[in-house]
Amino acid sequence: MNVPMTIAAVLFLGLLARGTTLGAADAVPLELNMILSTTGPAAVAGVPVSQGVRVLEQMVNTAGGINGQPVKFNILDDQSSPQVAVQLANELIAKKVPVILGPMSTASCGAVATLVEKSGPLMYCVSPFIKPSIGGYVYAGGPADVDGAAVVLRYFRERGLTRFAMLNATDASGQALDNAFVDAFALPENKGISLVAHQHFAPSATSTSAQIADIKAANPQVLISWMIGAPFATVLRGAHDGGLDVPIVSNGANASSAFMTQVASFLPKEVDFASYPASLASAESKGIAAAQAAQAKAFNAAHVKQEGNAMGAWDLSLIVVDAMRHLPATATADDLRGYIDKLQGFAGTNAIYNFRTYPQRGIGRDGNIMARYDASTNAFIAISKPGGGK
Repeated sequence: MNVPMTIAAVLFLGLLARGTTLGAADAVPLELNMILSTTGPAAVAGVPVSQGVRVLEQMVNTAGGINGQPVKFNILDDQSSPQVAVQLANELIAKKVPVILGPMSTASCGAVATLVEKSGPLMYCVSPFIKPSIGGYVYAGGPADVDGAAVVLRYFRERGLTRFAMLNATDASGQALDNAFVDAFALPENKGISLVAHQHFAPSATSTSAQIADIKAANPQVLISWMIGAPFATVLRGAHDGGLDVPIVSNGANASSAFMTQVASFLPKEVDFASYPASLASAESKGIAAAQAAQAKAFNAAHVKQEGNAMGAWDLSLIVVDAMRHLPATATADDLRGYIDKLQGFAGTNAIYNFRTYPQRGIGRDGNIMARYDASTNAFIAISKPGGGK
């Protein structure tokens, strides 16, 4: 019989407090395979995600692993390439693994999803910007893309800003985000705001000067650009050189102090991000606050900086670990799917997860929060409540 998640969280923290660390002489580690982008353009997010996963691995093993068996996250680098992600996934499928954590980019997740959607193994994508089929084997690590977009628009709408521009790449990630924001603009709550300019560029482009000129001519109050790493830097430089002095809002995957330092010379006065509540220690309940406290303790013990990217795969990985703790050692993809689909009241670091209310995700709009980069402290600050409200 499953222990209610609120009680399970307390038990988990209790194990941490006792410091029940598994030694080297214990059972052979249980490998959980995770596909991340630790090289290539998406490494700006992938490397911190991998560091956060190592912190989680240590925390889980300190708490007794999975029913006494230590856990080892086997991180596989897809080199920021959907083709490589598919190759890695096919190798794991051939080994008949029950679960794949990742990939992390929208394009890679979409490519791998076609392999596993109908028959498994269970895949828990780090990117929230895919559309898993209800009842399938694919899960997304965050609110639906339209919900994330709605959080961004709500924040600026409540500030009285109504004229938006978008500049995204022509790849799968850019197209997915374009569609999400178009859907969010069409929501009844956003009737009074408008998209006055909508431009695109190739992800390998080194300049966006022409697109920025067209955008500037439309006189927007906010620029939305959801690219990660180098393509987003190209947008920032283009806006700077083109004299487009408006708030620029982007994907939380870019919310890295190291990355912000690299682009410091051409940052706008205001750059904001749709991020996760855990990255800003923003909690709407005691359960979330307790989960965040345990996470902070683990990061501090590992001497790893707590930033959004480092926490990007935390909750989804812990949900899979929790499922395996409640299932037999021989658990299949069907067993994992059956457990997660019924999961309610799970106190994660970002939200209270409920997969009956939010199938394939467990999380809604309250799983996003708006953050701003503060150049004076090289850090990120919360500028909204979870959900985007003031």
